[in-house]
Amino acid sequence: MVFSRILWWLERFYYIIIVALLVLPARGAIQFEKSEIRLESKWEENEVSAILHFRNAGNESVRITDVRSSCGCTTTEFKKFVWAPGEKGEMKVKVDVRDQTGERLTVVTIKDDASSSPNTINVVTISPQPILLSSRILFWERAAPADSKSVTIRKADWADVQLTDLRSKGDTFKVSLDSTNDPAIFVLVIQPRSTALPVRTAVQFDAHVRGRVLSFLVYAAVE
Repeated sequence: MVFSRILWWLERFYYIIIVALLVLPARGAIQFEKSEIRLESKWEENEVSAILHFRNAGNESVRITDVRSSCGCTTTEFKKFVWAPGEKGEMKVKVDVRDQTGERLTVVTIKDDASSSPNTINVVTISPQPILLSSRILFWERAAPADSKSVTIRKADWADVQLTDLRSKGDTFKVSLDSTNDPAIFVLVIQPRSTALPVRTAVQFDAHVRGRVLSFLVYAAVE
């Protein structure tokens, strides 16, 4: 008898919860059509952009309260920040690609006053690479022979590249930038002066390509 009454009360309790959820008004909710976009740029372009569409899927107005990007190279534009129920809108995304080569991911986070969690949009930009490096990091073990190691630098077929201004932080490594029999290939040679103690450096050089100057880094470390 007691058990049956408990079941009866549990059934009524669940019924009340379900009814309450059904009659509660749905709040506003910004929904984007895409969660990721991929933008390819040409070498002559300084900026790429795209339009992202969204709508307020709830039955209350929504205010966009904060928009942030994981990279200062990326900005956003809205025509307004308050959206009525069912209203559609656009967000324009612009990415400065002047200092970019290869692929880069930027995350744009959009917060509003109705959603419990923000919307996030992955913005992937793909820019031409005038040179390709075989490695970006070189390691030596502590107390191992202080032999030289090299990074192969290959110029792209489309790019007329000049490599200049080789430099490194400190004097713990010897560095040189050597040409080869192939005019499209250079070799960056790095050698620690000693491996007795842990040391690190960043080797940097510039690439002049069609009116632009890009800086490249290779890290070297004795661990």
